[in-house]
Amino acid sequence: MPKTLAYSFTLACLFFFSFSAQAEVFRFTGESDKEFTNASNWSPAYPGIIIDESDVVIIESNADFDGPLLLVQGTVRVEHGASLNSPETHLQLAPGASLDLRGTFVGFSIISQGTLMLQSWASIEANEIDFAEGSVSMVMSMASIKVNADATLTGRLDIMGSLEVMGTFHNEGNLIVMAGAEVIAAGGMSMDLDKEIFYHPQADIRIGTNSDGLAASTDLE
Repeated sequence: MPKTLAYSFTLACLFFFSFSAQAEVFRFTGESDKEFTNASNWSPAYPGIIIDESDVVIIESNADFDGPLLLVQGTVRVEHGASLNSPETHLQLAPGASLDLRGTFVGFSIISQGTLMLQSWASIEANEIDFAEGSVSMVMSMASIKVNADATLTGRLDIMGSLEVMGTFHNEGNLIVMAGAEVIAAGGMSMDLDKEIFYHPQADIRIGTNSDGLAASTDLE
């Protein structure tokens, strides 16, 4: 098994382990309505808009949030068939935090300094995304990220599904594109000349006409 693929498989497996017994778990059930800030939708209590390091938030139903900021220092998991819809919100994943997405997330912007996992069939849509230095992100097969403006990568991003950036993709990190994956940078891709894209020959990578500084790409073997 290629080293990169083994790394990706190991990271994926970590999300299936049970949470620590010390973690406090908050569940959004949507019992009353879709409002994230409605305490009656939560069990056992409303966690607030700052998810503490020891907190685990599980979105089990469709949730709407219209606040300007959602700060995650712990863990947020959006279940299959559920969604977190916050088109005016800036989502920040702090170092050590994680977003385990099995459903859908819609936000205005995302800064990830932690771990971002899109399980199969999950999706993200945002205007801007910053995969910051030190972050680790993975898009599994059949999962997708759509960025309506620009995206920046200075961390590590493994793509098995699809990434579509309508603006410019500023790639200063480690981009790994696996077999069958799709990466589209409609507004072009900017890279330093010492950077490379690591991709499988069966990956689909399409770069717009406005790209500059694109370095040579390297096959994964």
